[in-house]
Parts: sequence; C-alpha cells; structure tokens
Amino acid sequence: MDRRKARRLSEVASSIAEDDPLRALRLRRKALRYLLPPGQRGGARVLDPTEADAGELLSALERPLRSAVRRWVAGRRRQVAMATLGIGVCAAALVAAVPGLRRTVFPPNLAAGKSWRASSRLDNWTDTGIISDKAAPDLFFHTVGEDAPWIIVDLEKVRRLHRVEITNRLDCCRDRAQPLEVGISKDGSAWKRVAYRRIAFREWNPSFDPTEGRFVRVRIPRPSLLHLARLAVY
Repeated sequence: MDRRKARRLSEVASSIAEDDPLRALRLRRKALRYLLPPGQRGGARVLDPTEADAGELLSALERPLRSAVRRWVAGRRRQVAMATLGIGVCAAALVAAVPGLRRTVFPPNLAAGKSWRASSRLDNWTDTGIISDKAAPDLFFHTVGEDAPWIIVDLEKVRRLHRVEITNRLDCCRDRAQPLEVGISKDGSAWKRVAYRRIAFREWNPSFDPTEGRFVRVRIPRPSLLHLARLAVY
C-alpha cells in the first residue's frame, strides 16, 4: 500500500514539475517517506537497505525535478533583474526630463565658477581664482605657513546651504589640514561654524542644518599650511 502511495505521489510530482516545481518537490519528499520503514518516518533520509531499489528509482526521478527547480529559480531571477532594469531606466528618464527633479537628485555645485581667495600664497601659487567642479591633480592653491590659514569662496548671493565636499591634498601632507573647520557668513565678517574635523582625511563631506550664507570659509584654526584639491558647496 505504501509503495502504491509513493508511486502515485511521484507520478503527480512528475506531472506538475514544470509548472509548480516547489510543490512537486514537496510531493517527492512525501513519497520518499512512504518508502521508509514505519520507525524511520520521523524525518530520517537514509533508506533501509531492503528499500535500496526504490531509493534508486526515486533518485533517478528527482534529477529532472531538481533541474526544473533550477530553471524556475533562474527564470524568477531574470524577471526580477528585468523589472529592476526597467524601473531604473524609467527613473533615469524622468530625472533627465524634469529639471526640478534633476536638481533635487543631482544638485549643482554652487561654488563651481565662483571666485575664491586664500589668506596667502606660496612661491608661484596664486591666492585668487575660480572654483572648478573637478578636483585638481594634487591641489589648486597653497598658502604659506601662518596662523590659521584659510580659503573663502564667494557665492555672489545669499544661498541656503547644507553640505560641503572637500578633497584634501592628494600627493602628501594630509595631516596639515587638521583640525579643519567650515564657516558660513552672509557678509564675510560674522562667521558661523557649521562643521569641524579633528583627524586627517582624503575626502570629507560634512552635512549640517540648512544655513543661509554667501561666503564659505575653510580654515585651519592653528599655525599650518593649507592646500586642497577640491571644494564644492551644496
């Protein structure tokens, strides 16, 4: 009787393997339990030696079932990948088509194209210039050794600011820019410190509470030399 039940379950499992492989797998496991001696049906998976021929038959039938399960899983993965790709393409198209949304997702660097000035200049370096949106190969200005060297960017009008991105000198001497502070001012005289870092860094992107200001100052509050590769304001 148990052998007949096992064979019936195996036949049903084989018939639905392509459409519902997971249910088919459960039926095959149930059929396997019917072929075990009654005392081993609590979960044992090793067949009694007297049932070896039935076990070999089930193993042979399970191979195409496992293959069907693998094809089903692979199909689901492809569906998820295609759906994710479609969502990404639609989102990118929407961002590109709507200027306001594009500015929200990819806000412009407010400092790009704006003038900057430094507290001093070393040798052939300049102490004024225009901010580029790309990092310099190593640095774009260099002060002399002095007390509290700084660089100030003029955004030309008061803006609502919440983040700056700073790339330290790339070739050496990163410890010179520690500690480092960021200040914001509306008039260039009264400054509010919005970010402060005590340890050396390669890139530092501090966020802070939205603050209105026209001038952004990066300063080392001790005797040192200041030199950076990039400064962006958002």
